[in-house]
Amino acid sequence: MLPPAGLSHEEIHGRVYEAKGAINAVPDDFGGSISAEHGIGRLKKPDFLSRSPPPQAPLLTAIKRAVDLCLVMSSGCQLNFGPDS
Repeated sequence: MLPPAGLSHEEIHGRVYEAKGAINAVPDDFGGSISAEHGIGRLKKPDFLSRSPPPQAPLLTAIKRAVDLCLVMSSGCQLNFGPDS
């Protein structure tokens, strides 16, 4: 989807922010999540992590480590890995 022609960068950013809020409100209202078959990706990562329950990140990290020992698959898309991860 492309923004209407002639909008400034600030106007585009404002509309995207508004749209994200409306879209994210739907799963929030129903206690759902924003994950999907194709993963989270870099764009939705902050929204996903801010809505995840505290135990979820360590569990996802453990699963990612078990499946992708060298962290080469979709690096940095959903989880942040530091030197102690």
